[in-house]
Amino acid sequence: GAGASGAGAVAWEQSASPAAASLLTAAAGVTGDLADATRSPVRLGTIDGQTVVEALVGRGGAVPPALSASTRPAPACALGRVLLAFSAPAVVADVLGVAGASERLHRTLRTIRLTRVSVSRSGGASGAVAMPVFGAGGVLLAALALEVADLACGLRGACAALAVATGSLSRQLATTHPAGPSATG
Repeated sequence: GAGASGAGAVAWEQSASPAAASLLTAAAGVTGDLADATRSPVRLGTIDGQTVVEALVGRGGAVPPALSASTRPAPACALGRVLLAFSAPAVVADVLGVAGASERLHRTLRTIRLTRVSVSRSGGASGAVAMPVFGAGGVLLAALALEVADLACGLRGACAALAVATGSLSRQLATTHPAGPSATG
């Protein structure tokens, strides 16, 4: 399925809320273009309660009909960490209380807020990089993550491509989605 990858397959649930469907539809062009330009899968995600919900968009821009919710904790991936870094304090407290947050994780989230970038390693040289997508008034609406085959060689290019895509999507969503799903968190 769209969520099972690598050796650690994760159980997935479907989230087909109107807000999620609207976000998927609005982001289809940007995520498809990013996947095509980088030749790498793109994850569009938001946080729902204590869970990251995401959609995997491949080349050609085929967008799944719903967001998939992972049972792994939000701090376990670049997408989840960037979403936590910009979520409401109550959401962060709920999630980190469940995850058993360390001082190191709190420092990581502060760094992500400063740099607006989250990087995670998948094993070997590969990993993912994620950046936030904001709406009107700087409200967190979502995040985009890009898989990178070799972080040593591809991180700079991935960050540049993500910066363009998240900026474009932020401008687009600021006019069509003034209050995102994470704003209520």
